[in-house]
Amino acid sequence: MGGHEHEILGRVPVDEVMTRSPVTLGLDATLSDAAEALLAGGFRHLPVVTADGRLAGMLSERDLRSRLGTEATEFFHATLEALQEPVAEAMTPDPMFVHIGAPIAHVLSIFADEGVGAVPVLDEGDRVVGIVSYVDLIRYIRRHAETARAAS
Repeated sequence: MGGHEHEILGRVPVDEVMTRSPVTLGLDATLSDAAEALLAGGFRHLPVVTADGRLAGMLSERDLRSRLGTEATEFFHATLEALQEPVAEAMTPDPMFVHIGAPIAHVLSIFADEGVGAVPVLDEGDRVVGIVSYVDLIRYIRRHAETARAAS
């Protein structure tokens, strides 16, 4: 990347890229609830939150596949026992996150260094207000590049 692009990534806050008010799961949700939410929304990552909306963990489609032993479209053929397992046991606890206002460059380095595909965005009270995935970032960068090309 040229210096110009890096400057933009350091300046643009994650708020401009993130999906606001993402679908979340409570700690008491089951893997069945999680599978339903992932399939209905076409998501790959769901923040898991405490009763007051604070981040408790992240549940990815990969976590679900490893627990239910199958591809997403086959989730509901898993055993009843597996589907009733609480998400708290399958999620990644203490996941990486960013606070609102963080530059997207910071999110990019988390994706690169930690190998995660999405990062929850928290407000000052550590409540989940957004989520940013690598797809959101790629779309933003592409949009920005197209705008820059049109302007030149």
